[in-house]
Amino acid sequence: VSFTVTAGTATHLAITAGGGGNVASGSTRDLTVEVRDAAENVVNSSAAIHFAQTAGSGSVRRRR
Repeated sequence: VSFTVTAGTATHLAITAGGGGNVASGSTRDLTVEVRDAAENVVNSSAAIHFAQTAGSGSVRRRR
């Protein structure tokens, strides 16, 4: 038996951060974002997602 799951319209972003707890000064933390539908399926999207720092003394940098 086989079947295909087709993702629906994107409804939200799922953001996860590597590690856990506080980040020590000078350390890094990787963030991952997935575009998902209402049933939590990952939606194939070419949408640009930007992170920005709004408070605190840290910084946000793009990692390639």
